[in-house]
Amino acid sequence: MKLIKKILKILSISGVLIFLGIWFFIETGIGFYYSETEQEALINEVKSADPLPQSVYFAYEKYKGPYDLTFYDYIFSICYHEIMDRNFDKENFSYVVTRNIWWMFDKRRSFLSLVVLTRYLERNTTPENVVAYCFRNEYYGGQIRDIGVASQKFYNLPLEELNERQVLELLVISDAPTRFSPERNPENLKKAVDVLMERK
Repeated sequence: MKLIKKILKILSISGVLIFLGIWFFIETGIGFYYSETEQEALINEVKSADPLPQSVYFAYEKYKGPYDLTFYDYIFSICYHEIMDRNFDKENFSYVVTRNIWWMFDKRRSFLSLVVLTRYLERNTTPENVVAYCFRNEYYGGQIRDIGVASQKFYNLPLEELNERQVLELLVISDAPTRFSPERNPENLKKAVDVLMERK
């Protein structure tokens, strides 16, 4: 019995040390993958995205959920919902940027590098910076990339002048540009937006 307790104690301590080592690397290991010049270029690229009007952040948070989830919030929420057998459809936008925009084209890619890069992005930008960068690089079908360009194309209005429903339509279109195309599948788009608005 004493031997079993001793083994369990050693395993527990080892587990904690391994966890702390991984956490420390995630928080400080960006230099292992990227030079200082590359780090600066990545952050500047995100911060240079044209800001979005407050109506976009408001619509997203009101109808789709918080836009400022940290990566840790995101992972813990996924685990919790898996345990409780519930669907979890929220996004961590820093993870979206690193996974969909940068990481897929990076020869150094590994899941750990993705996590390290995501946390680095979160520490050096704001959620608003990252959301703006995402939607300024989002695909809306055809040759349309950028929520502002989509606004002009679909409504002939600048993004700042859209009403709440129109902003929400753009957010929905970005989820599946073909299925929710306002030109090809306007009924699908209307139904999806109606469902979101009826929740509130």
